[in-house]
Amino acid sequence: MVDFNNFSFSFLKKNEIKELQTFLLKNWKPKKHILATSKKFLLWQHSSKKNFLDFYICKHNAKIVAILGILNFSNSNKYKDIGLSMWISNIKYRYIGGILFRNFLNKFPKSQMVATGLNKKVVKYYKYFNFDVSVFNKYYICPHIPKKQFITKNLKVTLCKKLKHNNLKNISFKNFYKILKNKKKIFFFKKRFEKHPVYKHFVIKDDQFKIYFIARSVYVSKFKFLRILDYFGSFDNSNLGENFSRYCMDYNYHHVEFLHYGSEKRKILKSGFNILNQKKSIMPILTEPYIGLKESNIIIAFKNLKKIKIVKGDVDADRPHYTR
Repeated sequence: MVDFNNFSFSFLKKNEIKELQTFLLKNWKPKKHILATSKKFLLWQHSSKKNFLDFYICKHNAKIVAILGILNFSNSNKYKDIGLSMWISNIKYRYIGGILFRNFLNKFPKSQMVATGLNKKVVKYYKYFNFDVSVFNKYYICPHIPKKQFITKNLKVTLCKKLKHNNLKNISFKNFYKILKNKKKIFFFKKRFEKHPVYKHFVIKDDQFKIYFIARSVYVSKFKFLRILDYFGSFDNSNLGENFSRYCMDYNYHHVEFLHYGSEKRKILKSGFNILNQKKSIMPILTEPYIGLKESNIIIAFKNLKKIKIVKGDVDADRPHYTR
């Protein structure tokens, strides 16, 4: 019988960062995790409070034996809107991981929660804790015929020959914030994308339909594609297919990738995006490290969402594996 008197549950204090990184080096396999090697990235992603980091931990005899990473999107101690990232237990105390997770959920029973990039082994546990589990829909726009696709296979081509004027243009984050106006949303986009310590993100505006995309360039072999991480606005009545195809040609992108799960699926398809048919087509979803052109799904889980909109920029599905 387990004696729980020697186990304690709490948020990680900032003076315990080295202890956390040591735990990650010993328990995250097979490679070193960026949070174990980069204090800068760790503080950027998991620091929303003065004296604590956004990690819920369990200690046994004063040593960390299990952790749950949190991304505090609401930027408050109430954790109303959060992402769940790494959930790890020392193999000797594997059963403690479930208790840690349950304790955290009991602390914040009404919080909106999202987790992305789940390992297949943990899906059953998320379901046990009443999370909905699914996978991202993989949307794309590609201006090249299959014979001229070098880092994808058999994507449906979207031509832009009839397009006289491209409505898409790059704008600064400063100008984007003038459109947002909402302080909470500005804080989120600024911290999450503009101030990212590794990736360089930019904003693409659709002049005609007033929808804004947060994106970055991803390099695979000698080519690059456009990865959309988030958006602001609606896909209502928008016509993006030819515009993004022209954007790819103008800026030398191989294709556009957009991972999304939510209620706007029909509108996204109507706007000109194609959805990947994995039986016939492939595109590089996992790029750090790039493991070749293989079928891959990114598993997501969510709980208590008022409006279902999950994108790759949420949580850490687009997290770098190393600092540059």
